[in-house]
Amino acid sequence: MPKAISHMPFPDWFVGQTGILCYETIRIESFLSRRSSYGIVQKSLSVFTCGRFACIPAGKMKAIVLKEFGGPEVLHLEDVPTAAAGEGEILLKVHSVSVNRTLDLVVRQGEYPVKVQLPHVLGVDPAGIVAEVGAGVDNFKPGDRVAVVSFIACRKCRYCEKSDEANCLNSRHLGLHRWGGYAEYVAAPGTLPVRLS
Repeated sequence: MPKAISHMPFPDWFVGQTGILCYETIRIESFLSRRSSYGIVQKSLSVFTCGRFACIPAGKMKAIVLKEFGGPEVLHLEDVPTAAAGEGEILLKVHSVSVNRTLDLVVRQGEYPVKVQLPHVLGVDPAGIVAEVGAGVDNFKPGDRVAVVSFIACRKCRYCEKSDEANCLNSRHLGLHRWGGYAEYVAAPGTLPVRLS
């Protein structure tokens, strides 16, 4: 029997959508009233974590996509496949993201020495709420508030082996070597987030 959520409002665009609510599949069937905007779901209230929730839309998410280099006009808001957390990764529901002079503006203009694979989603250092964790991630859970550092050390070179990751010879960056935070969701290695209080 579907159970009504009595304390969590849902926006109008959720009607008829299927998604993941902290790992549990939901379907918003109808509104009990437009004023209260409460939906009917197929799972219990146990999916909420610390009073916060993250609903992962099935199929598509919004992202600012770069398909060619140039000025701000080359950035386009598009529907893209929803990101997912792979093994050792988290999926972040993005609430904010930095605009970095080098790793956003120079890359967008095509003047950065590292060439990105187009289409690309920029955005280093995103922050938000953990929506999903992949296998092997046990230090975060859905609902955790985190900021994600974009620097990804290889953990294999001579510097990384000496715990000197800042000088990593094979470092990569979120938003440069892989899609970044100019999106509703971004997947990131589980070693990158820093918990926010």
